[in-house]
Amino acid sequence: MSSKYSISTWNYLKALGSEARLYGVLNRLRKLGYGIELWLDWTPEPELFKRKNWSRLKEFCSDAAALSAHSRLIHHFDLETLMEEIDLCHSLQANPLVVHPRSFDFQVSTWDAVWNAEGIGNDHHRLLQRILEYSAERGVYLALENGPLDLLQHVFLETRNYPGAEFLGFCVDTGHANLHKEMYRSPAAEYIRALRNRLIHLHLSDNKGDADEHGVPGSGNIEWVKVLTELKESAYRGNRVLELWNDSPDQAAAAAIAFLETIDG
Repeated sequence: MSSKYSISTWNYLKALGSEARLYGVLNRLRKLGYGIELWLDWTPEPELFKRKNWSRLKEFCSDAAALSAHSRLIHHFDLETLMEEIDLCHSLQANPLVVHPRSFDFQVSTWDAVWNAEGIGNDHHRLLQRILEYSAERGVYLALENGPLDLLQHVFLETRNYPGAEFLGFCVDTGHANLHKEMYRSPAAEYIRALRNRLIHLHLSDNKGDADEHGVPGSGNIEWVKVLTELKESAYRGNRVLELWNDSPDQAAAAAIAFLETIDG
């Protein structure tokens, strides 16, 4: 098993539903030697991410091979929640915090292919500046996950001179990207190529281009040879997080890594 791979706790939430128990999952992932990505919208036990419980949570994550987190702000924006999540990552020494476009109050989904806005307004600029300054003060990187490629490129250009701009990067989700086959011949590889200079995180899963199935790599039609070639050419050194929807999360992760390492060498 390669230490460059992390497993999202979301995988176990999807498999176990209301029966999922976070500390049991964390112990399992640590025992297996994987890195961990904390899914902060942990609905069975939401109290575990309250500030009063951070010290205990840190004990369960302190020796993880790698530690990152995924914002609960998937479909809406709330500045207070985002800042608290940044504080949590600072406390746990988790990097990066993965956010969606809506986490930054952009009115697009991470699955959307096109951004229908002309630019970022002054109020939005001030909001982004405040968020990045807050992140930089705490040493927490923010990884903006997918959404339309033109939005991501625009955000990069518009924020590159902000104080704390170095704390904003991108997370390419291969499954989300693969939904845009009508626009790109090999969408996942194209996203990596376009964002290579600020690519700091990866979410890996597969699908057939029609729905975000979160399948094991190799089960869909993503061109993984092209994806891994782009990663090599970009000299990517970040973690590779497996976000897989499978009734057997351990086996799915093992199968995914075996498949990817057969290609990657």
